[in-house]
Amino acid sequence: MACVRWFGGTKLGAGGLVRAYGGTVAKMLDQAAITTVHETTTLHVRMPFHQVDAVYRLLDAWPELRRGEPAYHPNGVVLSVTLRVDAIPDLRLALRESTNAEARMLKDVTVEESA
Repeated sequence: MACVRWFGGTKLGAGGLVRAYGGTVAKMLDQAAITTVHETTTLHVRMPFHQVDAVYRLLDAWPELRRGEPAYHPNGVVLSVTLRVDAIPDLRLALRESTNAEARMLKDVTVEESA
């Protein structure tokens, strides 16, 4: 938070300036909203073609998840997903259960890995 003086202040004196700035900052804090911020990360989901529908249905229902554009490879699809870090273990388990462990979450993907 920053309080900037645009003009004046010489007639207020040091104490007057402190009171003026303090009052302004207090008003700003009264009006400020509290926002919860969660750490997110982007991972890649690699899946064979026959599991695409199951994976998309799962991801569409997942809270606070953003899907990227799919990349198609000879053996399947790689899809980037951005989600909360604390949701990774749950999504990993759900992917394993809904695709018989055929879909996998990866941190980094190269063309060789996805082929």
